[in-house]
Amino acid sequence: MMVPLGFLLQGESAEIVGFRSGREKEHRGFRHGSGAGHGRAHRCAEITKEQRLVEMGFCPGEVIEVLQSKAGGLLLLKLRDSRLALDKQIAMDIIVRRVTA
Repeated sequence: MMVPLGFLLQGESAEIVGFRSGREKEHRGFRHGSGAGHGRAHRCAEITKEQRLVEMGFCPGEVIEVLQSKAGGLLLLKLRDSRLALDKQIAMDIIVRRVTA
């Protein structure tokens, strides 16, 4: 059964199968090239939330594990050899299939 990543509990693993529809451009938090060394952030091209998540490694077929689920709305995730923190609201847009142990 497919569910949003935000529904997984600590210790659960799942395979990423896709993203929830709604390809609105993200104006807060996901601006391509807004980090150090990228110059004028206000002139950088806006990208979709899905594109940014894929750039971060959230690709269909990847297996992800929930290491910790914080009450404040953050998930600590293991993706390949990396640990990532992700807001639960954003995690609700990533559709996964639970992996049985």
